Amino acid sequence: GSDDGYLYAVNISNGKALWNAQAHTAVRSTPYITDEFVYFGTEGGYMFCFDLSGQMKWQFQAKRSIISSPVVAEDMVFVGSMDSTVYALDANSGWAIWRARTGRPIISSPVVDNDVLYIGSSDGKLYALDIYSGRQIWSFDTKGQVASSPAVWNDAVYFGSTDGFIYCVETRKGKQRWRFKTGGYVISSPVIDDNVVYIGSCDHYVYALPV
Repeated sequence: GSDDGYLYAVNISNGKALWNAQAHTAVRSTPYITDEFVYFGTEGGYMFCFDLSGQMKWQFQAKRSIISSPVVAEDMVFVGSMDSTVYALDANSGWAIWRARTGRPIISSPVVDNDVLYIGSSDGKLYALDIYSGRQIWSFDTKGQVASSPAVWNDAVYFGSTDGFIYCVETRKGKQRWRFKTGGYVISSPVIDDNVVYIGSCDHYVYALPV
């Protein structure tokens, strides 16, 4: 995606453009690609679905910008919006299946694990929602905004907050297992490999922490 309002498909071998699709406003949402379709959001609040030849299949409009990047699971597209809402859309038609409100705009991108969706909000909370109904299973409160996109590893979810902490929270009940204080906002998203959590902070450090 680009700030010029287009989504571009590029040949990975030679860098040549294959096609571009007009999205009308800036595309800052990272596309999610399946075997048949590509899904992405726009500054204009649209969620688009294009096929892999660049033909639009459907569009859905939220009330405000979609910066969050979508995830697809169980034939549903999940995404957060700056209108403070988490949306679950039918992946084939774009119809809204459910909506779940948070207290403030959503920048964080969702992750799905074992039929549970995890997503942060600028209201300072990480939410765990049932993917089929949108029902809140639990929420975990921090003292800052959660723009960081969570990562799940075994029975825990990891994320950062602008309160400067990196959190490890149990997936089952939303109880804090541990937290680690950094010297700045934590808005980056964690990567987990070989039982180590890697995440950056606005204090100019990248941290490697045992899970």
